[in-house]
Amino acid sequence: MIMNRKGSAINIFLFVVIAFTIAITTIIGYYVVNDNMLPQIQPIIGGDSVVNDTLNTYQSSLAALDYMLFAIFIGLIIMSLIAAMLTRVHPAFLFFYVILVIVAIIVSVPLSNSYQTIEATLGTASSFTISSFVMGQLPLFTAVVGVLILIITFVSVSGGGKGT
Repeated sequence: MIMNRKGSAINIFLFVVIAFTIAITTIIGYYVVNDNMLPQIQPIIGGDSVVNDTLNTYQSSLAALDYMLFAIFIGLIIMSLIAAMLTRVHPAFLFFYVILVIVAIIVSVPLSNSYQTIEATLGTASSFTISSFVMGQLPLFTAVVGVLILIITFVSVSGGGKGT
């Protein structure tokens, strides 16, 4: 077991940055493969039924990416809340944690706007409706998760100790 583990305050930043990075990587990858590579590959392969079946299966599986991104997003929230439960912090640091949550919300605003701009430029909004909603509301989700982390961290729930 890891002793003296700290970091529930920084988890809100991890939550924002990881959610943004995964979402951006996915929509750019989707755009590159689905809109650029596949139209160039299909004339080359011609009427080969095996390759066409594979490409059709691939294109239909791309719809699952939106649900996978949502599952990762929920997993990040759960990870942050569990880490907050296992971290003990002196109440004197409450002010600093509130400042960190406010900074995380401020950081999430340009990330949300960047995602929406990139998504509009690439034209992938119709393919990623759930991710588009989540990233569009990232500052709100950051505020809610940050407040939950604050509540869980500073309420006297014993966790992360040696079992008293």
